[in-house]
Amino acid sequence: MAFAENVLRLLFDPHSWYGAVFFAAIFLLASAVFARGVRMTAQRAMVREDLVDRTVVMFLSQFAQIAVYIVALIIFFHIIPALNKLGTALLTGVSVMSVVFGLAAQNTLGNLVAGCTLLLYRPFHLDDLIQIATPTGTEIGVVERLTLGYTMLRTLDDRLVIVPNSLMASQVSLNLNRGAVRTMAVVPVGVDTAHAREVRTALLEIAQIHPKIHHVIGCLAKPLEDNSVVLSLRAWCADARAADEIKRDLIAALRQRFGEDRQIRLLLPEIIGPPQVIASK
Repeated sequence: MAFAENVLRLLFDPHSWYGAVFFAAIFLLASAVFARGVRMTAQRAMVREDLVDRTVVMFLSQFAQIAVYIVALIIFFHIIPALNKLGTALLTGVSVMSVVFGLAAQNTLGNLVAGCTLLLYRPFHLDDLIQIATPTGTEIGVVERLTLGYTMLRTLDDRLVIVPNSLMASQVSLNLNRGAVRTMAVVPVGVDTAHAREVRTALLEIAQIHPKIHHVIGCLAKPLEDNSVVLSLRAWCADARAADEIKRDLIAALRQRFGEDRQIRLLLPEIIGPPQVIASK
């Protein structure tokens, strides 16, 4: 019994080498358990791709696992008297390095904190259509990715707009929809230049009242060399089947409205090619 008491006293005595080794084993085991818990939590979160960004979760989980071991090491150095001075120096060194690193990377850390804020409050989700202000003017795009430092938007003409998270968190942005954007239907209609404005106005009016269209993006006009214009109506809808129905309905409505007007010559999709159906995801 006395031998067992002496062994336990040595194991729980941080002044002895046996106690130091024993506490080291305990801290190592506890750190491994906490790190495993962080890793398993991150893996469960990454399964829900509709709620979190895999890149952000992966980075934060790795950062958290390293932080667990660093905190455990510092606490261990403070508990063991022989390593107390080393632990104090290590803690002081970490503080100094944190200040230096923070001064050298203010913008990067600001984007990181802003990214975490966007993930926490979630003013927009992936696939949301949002409008933001950029140095070149107003941009409208679909939220394609949210990384640690930047938010990436895919515009309607397939350009990638990269915005720092600090700017996304501080500026006013307009969320045009909170539903899942699925398909963008593009219906081209050719017309002579003299009647392009009249046909474009009619096309937009018909699209605005169509029940299958969630949101009318706009109607672009591309002039051709033969004094004609190709109007390209773009609108969000549920899927490719809805896009095909929208195409048929819009073409039929245009034929009904302008079919008897011999002064207006329409080049409908069966002549200039089938309408495009662009899937956003």
